[in-house]
Amino acid sequence: METGFLVDRRRGNEIPRSRSAKVCIRTGRNPDADGRPVIFKKTEVNGEERHTLISIDPVKGVALQRINAEDTWSGWLVIFHKELLADDLGILIVAIAAIVGLVSVITGVYLWWPKPGRWGLAFRIRRGARGAALLYDLHSVPAIWLLLPLALALASGLYIEKPDWIDPIVRVASNVRELPPTSAVSSPAGACPTQTSLDDAVALAAKGRDGQILRHAYLPMGPNGIYDIELRAPDASARADGDRIYVDRNCPKIVATITANSMTLGEKAKSWMWPIHADLLLGWVGKTFLFLAGLMLPVLFVTGFLFWLKTRRR
Repeated sequence: METGFLVDRRRGNEIPRSRSAKVCIRTGRNPDADGRPVIFKKTEVNGEERHTLISIDPVKGVALQRINAEDTWSGWLVIFHKELLADDLGILIVAIAAIVGLVSVITGVYLWWPKPGRWGLAFRIRRGARGAALLYDLHSVPAIWLLLPLALALASGLYIEKPDWIDPIVRVASNVRELPPTSAVSSPAGACPTQTSLDDAVALAAKGRDGQILRHAYLPMGPNGIYDIELRAPDASARADGDRIYVDRNCPKIVATITANSMTLGEKAKSWMWPIHADLLLGWVGKTFLFLAGLMLPVLFVTGFLFWLKTRRR
């Protein structure tokens, strides 16, 4: 039973892919809907992987509720959105689709760019437009108004899906370290008399960090997996990264530490990708823009295809 420690009450429960925890699903019936903290772990049910969310009493530190994300409709949708239910192949397809989308956005802006003196007409559907002119307006006007949210969603989603593609580009300007570090692995099983419990790992990570609160705890994956603990200052932004402490699962010791103060500009930018992808850092306003941008895509496909047919006949 998961018990004995507290985790931070933080907005959302998004956890990125790592060696110590694969992925967390944000469910429609999330157990932290009332503000309770949640632990994340990977489990197995009938030979199939499940990503488990465990609601924790913030006072007593005991497990209250356990939900397998894959068993909820919204969890299934998030998995489909992220990897098309096809694991690494699905991630690759989604990443390629994001690149195609970004190319489409860039070329679309080039084709839309108004001639001098026509900027006032470029942002509205022209009165009395018919035929190809109407199709063009229906295609270009909604797209240009929602261009920025769509581009940010595509770019941030691509970075989330394939950081190994984007990190080398970012490193041209700023260093980006791998998390967890490649050297952060646990000792061989039996190297120490007792294994490190979750409570031990959190206690080790908290030493010398008086007043900091636990933001997340990823449980070890595999025989050499490590505990990935994140602590942050109580007055820090709920979206800002804190100190990352990696603890040996087979011996009570810290194997690596990356503090928030040591993060490079590139690492800070990378840490904002998920918040940008989720709501553009604008809360419900950003979610509204992203929702409209998503609805706009099938409209663009239809109007663009019809416009192409009509001009092709000409």
